[in-house]
Amino acid sequence: MANNHDWALTVIGDLLDGFGVDPEASILGLLTLGYGQPVPVLLQAQWSDFDLQARVWWVGDEPLPLTAPFVVLLKRYRRCCAGRGDH
Repeated sequence: MANNHDWALTVIGDLLDGFGVDPEASILGLLTLGYGQPVPVLLQAQWSDFDLQARVWWVGDEPLPLTAPFVVLLKRYRRCCAGRGDH
């Protein structure tokens, strides 16, 4: 590899490319990489834990700031997965 970060770009690119095919797996992978939360925490997350307007994700009592790219991804995920429940 030309760069130590090439693998990350490949993984992130693959997750973004796969969003149209499997949005649940893509958002799970991207949130795991972006925020370092364990998969069980992500699987328990509910829409009420996210304040996209304020750019905050509440994990328990701890607010995690959401970056602009993640807000865009979460909005896209919400649009494509509307009606699938609160998780």
